[in-house]
Amino acid sequence: MSKRFTLFPYSIIAQHITGRTISDLNGGEPIHNKLSPDNAYEKLFKSFLIFSDPEAFVELSSEDIIYNQYFWYMRIRYTYGVTGEEAGLYDYDLVVLRYAEVDLNWEIIEEVSEFAKKDVDP
Repeated sequence: MSKRFTLFPYSIIAQHITGRTISDLNGGEPIHNKLSPDNAYEKLFKSFLIFSDPEAFVELSSEDIIYNQYFWYMRIRYTYGVTGEEAGLYDYDLVVLRYAEVDLNWEIIEEVSEFAKKDVDP
């Protein structure tokens, strides 16, 4: 690993998402996906969405926010074996990573992706 980065575990994320709906975290917009809205999916999806809230993790760099979003996005993809669109994410990896306004480290992106395959909390 060429640079340290911070992945937040669910135990910390839970403090920010408890009592909030997916629609609330998505700016009032519902999410349309092909997955059943079970508790496990909701937990993963909320964990992904919370990193879009600029006030949730002010201590993180812009890069770390994207790495965390990417981690939870990939965890959804690996857990459910779906594409971004099927999960209601519409090719997040292609759009956000390619057009990010920060200097992302692609080695870290690979590490995050590999770590997301494991069934462990970061």
